[in-house]
Amino acid sequence: MLSPSPEQSAIFTAIAASRTNILVSACPGSGKTTTIMHSFGYIPKDEDSLVAQSIAYLVFNKRNAEEASAKVPRGVQVSTFHSLGFRALRASGLIQPKVKIEGRKVMRLVYNAMDRDDPDVASVIKLVSLLKGQCEKNPEPSLARELAVRFDLDIVDLRRACQVAVAVLEASNRKFDEIDFDDMLYMPVVFNVSFSTYDWVFVDEAQDTNDIQLAVLHRITGLRSRVVAVGDPHQAIYGFRGANSDALDKIATQFACETLPLSVSYRCSQAVVAEAQKYE
Repeated sequence: MLSPSPEQSAIFTAIAASRTNILVSACPGSGKTTTIMHSFGYIPKDEDSLVAQSIAYLVFNKRNAEEASAKVPRGVQVSTFHSLGFRALRASGLIQPKVKIEGRKVMRLVYNAMDRDDPDVASVIKLVSLLKGQCEKNPEPSLARELAVRFDLDIVDLRRACQVAVAVLEASNRKFDEIDFDDMLYMPVVFNVSFSTYDWVFVDEAQDTNDIQLAVLHRITGLRSRVVAVGDPHQAIYGFRGANSDALDKIATQFACETLPLSVSYRCSQAVVAEAQKYE
């Protein structure tokens, strides 16, 4: 039985008694996952409806999903953003039920457009992935240039690399017989397929979301849905793959969240925490 801290109690009360979306800003070792697991028990019962409320718990990767599925209460759907997008894409009929998952899809398209020994090949492949993360179906080369600079890609011929990246993205968008990992999020958003919506959406590791994941989050929430996003602003480590450095701020703004803290670390001694705080 959990004996909640004052901060956890405030989160549980906000879930049970308010109607706002919630952003939990958590420090390392503060019990983020434990707090989420206990939060499910505070979701108010909808006595006006005969249908149980639908609850989605979004985690970062497949391994996290497998671990969480064994712990959540029955009725909570554990998923990654990618699996949500993939299900929506298949349900739309845009791709075949047994579509080929091909991680080298973009690489092969780039090899068709450039010599594979070209020094810019790897950066162009990365640039196509970054473009997909921007939710753009037909981007201008100027956007590719902006991303190349923002993510400090090592490119010899920037003008040509941006043109090739845009052309490869357009070619990828016409190829429905195979999809890659990025397409699982990108295609359902840019082709505007329908997503299942949920009454409650919990997002773990929210600091590592990018724009395409935020677009998915908007599509799985309705007017009465509530979002509970939990993240550590100091642990945003996936900027290299397009995660927003200001992901938590974007969630707070776009979903009008009430921000609540989990500021006590239970992982380190007080002496270690005091020393670390000197460098904040």
